[in-house]
Amino acid sequence: MPPKRTQFSVAEKSALRAYHEQYPDLTQPALAQWFEAQTGKPIRPNSVSEILSKRYTSLDSNPGGGKLAKRLKQRSCDYPVLERILSDWVYRQERFLIITAELIKEKARSFWPRIPEYNGIPIPDFSNGWVDRFKSRHGLRYRARHGEAGSVIDCPTMATDLAYIQAKVAQFAPSDQYNCDETGLFWKLVPDRSLSSQTLPGVKKEKSRITIHHACNATGSHKLPMWVVGKHKAPRAFRAAGVKDVDALGIRWRWNKKAWMTTEIMVDWLRWFDKQMSGRQVLLLMDNFSAHLAAINELELMPKGLGLENTEVVFLPPNTTSRLQPLDQGIIASFKARYRRSWIRFMLEQHELGYNPLQTMNVLKAIQFSIRAWDEVSSTTITNCWAHSKVNLNPIQTPLDVGSQQVIQSIQDDLIQLRTQHQIQQAMEINQLIDPPDEAVIDPDNEIDEELLALHCPVEEPESDCEEIIEELPVVTPKQMLQLLQDLKLGETQSDDCSAESIRWLERYEKIVKERHLKGLKQAGIRTYFSRDQIDPHLL
Repeated sequence: MPPKRTQFSVAEKSALRAYHEQYPDLTQPALAQWFEAQTGKPIRPNSVSEILSKRYTSLDSNPGGGKLAKRLKQRSCDYPVLERILSDWVYRQERFLIITAELIKEKARSFWPRIPEYNGIPIPDFSNGWVDRFKSRHGLRYRARHGEAGSVIDCPTMATDLAYIQAKVAQFAPSDQYNCDETGLFWKLVPDRSLSSQTLPGVKKEKSRITIHHACNATGSHKLPMWVVGKHKAPRAFRAAGVKDVDALGIRWRWNKKAWMTTEIMVDWLRWFDKQMSGRQVLLLMDNFSAHLAAINELELMPKGLGLENTEVVFLPPNTTSRLQPLDQGIIASFKARYRRSWIRFMLEQHELGYNPLQTMNVLKAIQFSIRAWDEVSSTTITNCWAHSKVNLNPIQTPLDVGSQQVIQSIQDDLIQLRTQHQIQQAMEINQLIDPPDEAVIDPDNEIDEELLALHCPVEEPESDCEEIIEELPVVTPKQMLQLLQDLKLGETQSDDCSAESIRWLERYEKIVKERHLKGLKQAGIRTYFSRDQIDPHLL
């Protein structure tokens, strides 16, 4: 006989609906996992779908008085945008200010009229009860935490801090030790020293910026795809190139008005990172940037099964990242050196063709240069930087990394060529060019309120029509790709230094394109198949 169907109470159903309302981006399997963790009852995704349907909308106003629903109802908030801004403000300021209930209420009142979503709505009466619930929802208890995921180290001496971190790191194999950090990137930075102090006629100081989040392990065997934060949800350069999904290029694209790392993006990244570590237990070192602290706090407040399952986070002490964080010991600088090399070579090529590279460069090319640069950062560079960071008691011995020095030398040679062509007046000092100080991602000392409002009220900045020449690229069909691949294979076969590996690589890619083409034909239908122009039979 069929198994007996599990019965769910009214309170359990209303709790599921309330939780879905609080976290609308969660998938049905994730909701099912949370529900089972809370109730001890297994639930199928189709049952989750049924409970979330219009059939049960009445439960939203009458949850049935169950304890689970009541607890979730208390956790919800009436002003989510204000809460995100206010909680971020607390995390940024609690190291410098004594945060009181009156101060929280004062900041809530000051933020309210500046949030577009609340225009025309009277400022609420932010009572002491509201402040208590706000603190409860965001875990604001202002305590130092040691040894657990999300622990903030607040030790009096550098030696004590370092000993604590080294003891933690020693519990994990080098391949399971990870570090993550973000950096700004001025992707059209002109390498002219004169522009750093003055603006020349007709040329403005170029500050087009994206933020890039890197992560890798101590052996350099695992470099995770970069997360890139820009100013626009769908830049014109993506559309002009026919790029439908920029993430398919090998990065994750996010956006906000300031191209800044936010708490929400960091929460998404941490959950994504944790999924990459499935079946493992790893250590993740992070600096105490406010978005990092706030993201960990949010994850700690999530129910079991929705936070970090495979990752233990340890924060580096304040003001020590330049000495202790592996990515800051040269890994990010190595990435930037390779990016600047691609950018400067692009400048030389464009000048030779008679174009202005500041106009022909766009954010899609910047992403492509960044992907190439991150791929080129060697495991030798990474292991050397981890050893130099002193977080590991037994640093891995590695040979001298000469690759980065060769990159720097090639940049210097290209700068000389740019100056010879009179494209720049005076080349920047090489370290200033590779890693400008104002690219660093730090908590701002001033204008914090404006920064937070810009981050959490996502108004996309309009794209300028005059600063860039966006070339509309043609759509390349699978038929054209297959013909090009045939030509490339023939050309490789005829070359004096023919490479069998290159031909095999082209054949593997040719197989992928053929499969895409045939899949497209099947989807178009048999009638469309026989009516369209056919691909040459010899290509198949």
